[in-house]
Amino acid sequence: MRDLLERILGYLPAYLKNLPDLVQGPKRFVLERLSRKEHQQEDALVFLAISFLIGWILKASFIRQGFYIELAADSAFVLALVFAYGVALCLAWRIVKGRAEVQQFFVIHFYYSGVLLLIASCWFMTIVGTLRAFNANLYTRMLENIYQGNAATFFKANAESITAAPGLMPVILGGQLGVLTWIFVGWGAYRQLNHASKFRSGLAAMLFAFFWFPIAAFGFLLANAAVK
Repeated sequence: MRDLLERILGYLPAYLKNLPDLVQGPKRFVLERLSRKEHQQEDALVFLAISFLIGWILKASFIRQGFYIELAADSAFVLALVFAYGVALCLAWRIVKGRAEVQQFFVIHFYYSGVLLLIASCWFMTIVGTLRAFNANLYTRMLENIYQGNAATFFKANAESITAAPGLMPVILGGQLGVLTWIFVGWGAYRQLNHASKFRSGLAAMLFAFFWFPIAAFGFLLANAAVK
């Protein structure tokens, strides 16, 4: 554990340098990393770990249990989801005859997951901040229901109130559009890695989206049950 923390702290300056390059040019960045012979997967995992820690700190005000208990539980949960999505990604490309090495898939996947974790954390804080600013009562009830494990029921019952909150829908839709656009641009790295046609790449993307939904649904149910 100590070695991991030292590696994370030592990598922090490189992380701050690499993050803008990865966000601005995901395909170029990851393909350049794959051209290196050493520490590909280790560096990608450290990048993912730092992204998770930054996002977790941003959301630290919502911690209800002990600091280390919450950190351990959240990190295990996120890591499990990342690996599940990684397996789904590899499976989608194998179905369309993608022949890249599994390790190369995961190097790209870890870097991309790190960026998406940061985006998701900032997006979440923007959503709850907007809701709190314009409808404090709804914000309070939302947190109460989330902590009670009733998130799905609450969002279904209050869908109209949530969408009617001033400024909230532009934040939600803008975040979705930004994430999808960034994923679309970055997907080209997988296509180039597998020397695939646009048709095969598009088919792999559709397969991955098909696999994504049950994983996301299971993750939501698991997270919802864990807070009870």
